Amino acid sequence: MADDNLQPLDNPLPDPPKAESGKMDQLMGKAQELFETGKIKAGEAWEKAQENERIKHFTDKTIEVAGRAQEKAMEKYDQASEKAKEKIEQIKENEKVKQVVAKTGEYIEKTKEAGGKTKAKTKAIWGRGKGKVVKIRNELNLTWGENAKEVLLKRAEAAQKWQDIKIKGAEDMTISARSEFTTAYFVEKGTLMRWSFRVKDYDVGFGVRVRVMQDGGSVEEDVLPVERFDNADTIEGSWVADEDRTMVLVFDNTYSKFRSKTVAFLVGTVAPPADGSGHQELEGEESAESKAAQAGEGEEEAES
Repeated sequence: MADDNLQPLDNPLPDPPKAESGKMDQLMGKAQELFETGKIKAGEAWEKAQENERIKHFTDKTIEVAGRAQEKAMEKYDQASEKAKEKIEQIKENEKVKQVVAKTGEYIEKTKEAGGKTKAKTKAIWGRGKGKVVKIRNELNLTWGENAKEVLLKRAEAAQKWQDIKIKGAEDMTISARSEFTTAYFVEKGTLMRWSFRVKDYDVGFGVRVRVMQDGGSVEEDVLPVERFDNADTIEGSWVADEDRTMVLVFDNTYSKFRSKTVAFLVGTVAPPADGSGHQELEGEESAESKAAQAGEGEEEAES
């Protein structure tokens, strides 16, 4: 057999020393231990790093949320501040409005008071001028004329009255529904102002005003309030100027919604008598407003 030809080695490998083999095992064990320890520490470090990352992320998120909350809080604070400012301004404005309202109320009261005094004074003008309005019953079948003079001077008595009167206005006009017609005349102190009018159908309102100057211009104040007269009567009136004045005669149809009214009127003046005897008074049934205005003059004198 081939194995029988093998020759023994001259220098066979020696067996390793037992002591060196033990050291190697120790080193290998130590290396394995260090490796395991390093692995554990590396794992712990990784876990720690991950934890730190989570903490960082949480912290960043918390900061972000806190930042947004702060922004919203600041926004709400700004809004609340603006509303508070608006409220303060509103309160101030309300105070101003209250002051303005109070001042306006005072002004209105003073204006009313002044207006009341003015009205009392203007109504007193009627009494001082011995104003009078009378109604004269028309004759039956009295026709309407071509003009104001024909309408109002048909009666012989009326024609005689107006002979010595200087006519300042004569008109036969139509007053539309819901409107009024006014005509103004300047009357010197002591001069007698006379007027006569008649409405063709139904009735018409009549009154007397005086034009006075106030702040902002002239205004018209009632001397004789408007009173309605029907077509059964011819209306005559007179008034003596207590001083130079502009008087306004008012023909009122504002109360009528549909009907126009045809009215004829005459207006004239008579100079003061040279002998100082005074003007002749009108005769006839005095109107209610004329009587009331005269009574008002008596009360005004008693108060003053």
